[in-house]
Parts: sequence; C-alpha cells; structure tokens
Amino acid sequence: MTLRKFKLIDSYICNECIVIFSLHTKRKRGRVFCPSCGDCFDVTKLSETIQTRPPHKNWTDEEIELVDRCIKGELQPYQVAWKTKRTVQSVRNRVHRRKVELNLI
Repeated sequence: MTLRKFKLIDSYICNECIVIFSLHTKRKRGRVFCPSCGDCFDVTKLSETIQTRPPHKNWTDEEIELVDRCIKGELQPYQVAWKTKRTVQSVRNRVHRRKVELNLI
C-alpha cells in the first residue's frame, strides 16, 4: 500500500474566528469554508493578506492590550498579528519586551 503525498495548494484565514487552515487538494467549487465555524464569507486567501515588509509603526495602547491578553494566554501571537496587521515575529518580540517591562522574566 502506497501513501499519497498531497501537495499544499493554498492557505486560508477565517476573519471571524481567526483560524489559519490549508487545503491540500484542488477545490471543486468556488467557496472555501472555515473548519472551525463553518463560515464561508469571512474566509480569505492567506497570501493576499500577508504583507512582505510592513513599515515601522509604534505600538498603540490598544495593541499593547492585545499583547497583554497574549501574555495571559487568551490569544495566540498569530491572532494578535492578524488583528494588528503586523508580523508574527514582531508580536513575539513585543511579547518578550512586554514581559521584561512587567518584570515577568
């Protein structure tokens, strides 16, 4: 018995529940449904949403509140990155610096 190797076709993100998922087969229909919430209207292709190099911008108070929620474990870094339009690595760096500011490290 041979195992098939599926090629990764596309990655998508659900804007409603902020879940990233991938399709490993070609779509037969035009719609893609989120595996978590089942919605098809808030699903966008991930390559269309990620910027290559965003310009430098300072962290606002609302974004720092999201980082604090990430430190508490309520959000994942990729969810904060999606909400703030920043890269995941920049969120991880900010989480580390915020932990140092709060003397958690």
